[in-house]
Amino acid sequence: MSNINNLYIPFAAPRITLLVAGIVLLLAGCSASSPRDIVFTPDGVFPDHKVQDILRLLPERPDRLERMALEAQISVSSPDQNGRFTAIVHASGTDSLLARIRFPLGIEGARVLIAGDSAFVYDRIARKVFRSSVRAMEAVLPGSFVGNAMVEETLGFLRPDMDQRWLKSSDSTRYYLYSPDSLMRYTIDPAHWRIEQIQQKNARGEVVEQRWYLDFNMMDDILVPRRSILSRPHENTRVAFGLKKLDAERTHLDLDLNPKDNVTWVDITG
Repeated sequence: MSNINNLYIPFAAPRITLLVAGIVLLLAGCSASSPRDIVFTPDGVFPDHKVQDILRLLPERPDRLERMALEAQISVSSPDQNGRFTAIVHASGTDSLLARIRFPLGIEGARVLIAGDSAFVYDRIARKVFRSSVRAMEAVLPGSFVGNAMVEETLGFLRPDMDQRWLKSSDSTRYYLYSPDSLMRYTIDPAHWRIEQIQQKNARGEVVEQRWYLDFNMMDDILVPRRSILSRPHENTRVAFGLKKLDAERTHLDLDLNPKDNVTWVDITG
């Protein structure tokens, strides 16, 4: 048995490469071909929507994203690593996904497979396959990076907990929903009813994590952010990704890890 924190992936420090892999998983949730620029304006009710109105108007994940393929570029900046990766992702439903991670010069260095409750990372350079439960993988990938919410987390198809109490404020163009303790805040653009920023703080008031969703455009008749940024200031980590090629309602998906016969299998424990 091997501890997941000692996991090695080619060309990178363990935690940051798996962080990249996790963000690849998050990308598995959009659609389409070329973007179409559109212009939005807030409706005539702004800024007088009630909290429940705002929650209701935030869209759920479209059904057309049930089967999809995409290509994205990922940039990582952290104390362990700075670099760029390309990810090619095929996904079906909320729990089946294969991501191919390509390094510079087009070298496919790793594959990441999520199949139900199981997670696999195939290091094609070292010829090793690391396998674990999704729960164990979360020791390296934060929980939101895998599982049922990966599509929503990536593309901003999020709605704050409907059962939680939220307070509302606004400026000239945006709504802000925040928890009574001010530890969680959502920035919402009423021009197209999408979340543009999520900020989470700890009990000391320090920012733990921030997400930005930028450059919203229509792709295959679905509104998606072409750029997203994840920042964890306490880890000095910032990851940005941009959607390049997207295909919704994909008929053929390749979800096979397809390791070679001579690979070494390594079981990971949390």
